[in-house]
Amino acid sequence: QVFWVEGASFTASLGRCAGGRCGGSGGAMGSTMTSVRARMVPARLKGRGGVCKALKKMRHFLLCVGFFQAFDMASIDPVNAFLYSTVPCPPPAPNEQGRCPRGSFLHDGACEPHPRSTKDWSMSVHCADRGYVVHQVTHLRGRLTWPQHLAGLGTLLFAGPLIDTIGRKPMMLASIATHTISVGLIAAASLAEWGDAGFVVLMGVAFVFHGVSNAIFQPASNAMVADLSRGNEKLRGDGYAAFGIIHQVGIVLAFGSMYPVLMMKLTDYTDMWLGFAGLGVLAVTLNCAVLRESMIATDDDRHTGMSACQRAMAEFSAGFRIVWRDRFLWRFVMLNALVSVAAVGVFRLLSTYEIAVLGYGAAMASTAGIVLPAVGLVSTAFASPLIRCCGVYFLMALVWCAIAGGMFVAGCGALSTELRVTEVCFWSGLAIFDAAFSLGHPCNKTIISTHVQLSHQGNVFAFAHFASGVAELALGLLWPEVFFQARAKGWKRGIFFFVSGGIVAVCVVLFLAAWRAMPKPDVSSDGESGSDSGSTSSADDSDSSAPGPQAE
Repeated sequence: QVFWVEGASFTASLGRCAGGRCGGSGGAMGSTMTSVRARMVPARLKGRGGVCKALKKMRHFLLCVGFFQAFDMASIDPVNAFLYSTVPCPPPAPNEQGRCPRGSFLHDGACEPHPRSTKDWSMSVHCADRGYVVHQVTHLRGRLTWPQHLAGLGTLLFAGPLIDTIGRKPMMLASIATHTISVGLIAAASLAEWGDAGFVVLMGVAFVFHGVSNAIFQPASNAMVADLSRGNEKLRGDGYAAFGIIHQVGIVLAFGSMYPVLMMKLTDYTDMWLGFAGLGVLAVTLNCAVLRESMIATDDDRHTGMSACQRAMAEFSAGFRIVWRDRFLWRFVMLNALVSVAAVGVFRLLSTYEIAVLGYGAAMASTAGIVLPAVGLVSTAFASPLIRCCGVYFLMALVWCAIAGGMFVAGCGALSTELRVTEVCFWSGLAIFDAAFSLGHPCNKTIISTHVQLSHQGNVFAFAHFASGVAELALGLLWPEVFFQARAKGWKRGIFFFVSGGIVAVCVVLFLAAWRAMPKPDVSSDGESGSDSGSTSSADDSDSSAPGPQAE
């Protein structure tokens, strides 16, 4: 039998035995080893690692990640197009100046709809007023987004504990299955009519399932990367860099594959949603056969006798305590949540800014969904060598500085009255911002992961996503409602860039202060960081004041 022991208690017990302090025939080492179940463990990253090696070793997992990301992102624009196509309205009438609303033209004293083949089509065969169509869909999506976010936050309370108890693979499969159910509900909603109670309920439940799906997949996939790598931050950085590359590839494939579908300007999307649902069922079946569990099972009797709900809450509170007791990790998770809110606020307003300020059409504005992931793909490919060269903490500070700088550059374009200058500043700043933001994903995941033992990875990643979700719910509406006005002039058009850049700049200063105050971890003989291997002494030391993983 071969035992793979994760955590530091075995290392510390072995050290005490080498010093003649075991006591008895088995000692602490024997009691620790008997609590670990012998089982086959998937291959891990060995040696010096590298992104290419990570892509090879993690190929089954990354295939699952790539499909989920493409499946998730590919449904974004079609959902909008589907909703647009269902909006009805009375035939519009000319105004006092004899003009018809966009989406129709004046003919014999009446407003006639533009045909679907023209760029001025209203996007709905049931309504010839594009402004009305966009307003109705925006209002409906706003009402559906809140229950989606709340469902995601509620799921995170249980997702992390379940990821660390029943395993990573079952939760990832459950995430894909939940997303498939969401797509099936949208297909059912396409059979109803806009405004019907059944239509609104089906769309609402579909959005809720979508929020649940993302809340499960993100922490589960992050925990599996930690399992498939070793405890060294450089090797783990390779895994997260490979994860980020596949993530960006999935986005590019999603938007690229859906562009021809959107150009068809369909009026009935039922067949497309049914096809999506079929792909989801196929993905669950294939991943069930190919994807391998990465979590190492241990005989943990801490929650014996508890119900599933009680155990989930106990595990989630354990994840919170881990973050809380590691003062650097607590500060970093909070700062990362603020940076995420600032970045997401900018991303959500990009299309609106392009249309309202730069004068782009909807088709031109949508191309950012292809360009930005391509930029992110290139920057993510450099994550692993940069982490090895600069160190993950220093690189994280540089990344946040670049994010703030890119936001300021994009905002400066609003100060100019020349459209060309505004465009150059916008796209230059956006490229810097997106490249840095994509590069930051492997960095922040590596930092969080190397501060936590493998047995608590799911809990802590779930808590990190939960913190970001709470910050988004609390502050997210400030960007579209307060910081951006479509009719603003001058510098006020880009004020949301300056606000986001200022928030990130403050976070950089606070991060540097937290990093400076952080105790430097020891490095064990096998090359793994102390926070993952050698910093925990034994169960007798569990009440010490060391950071989270040690205390747990």
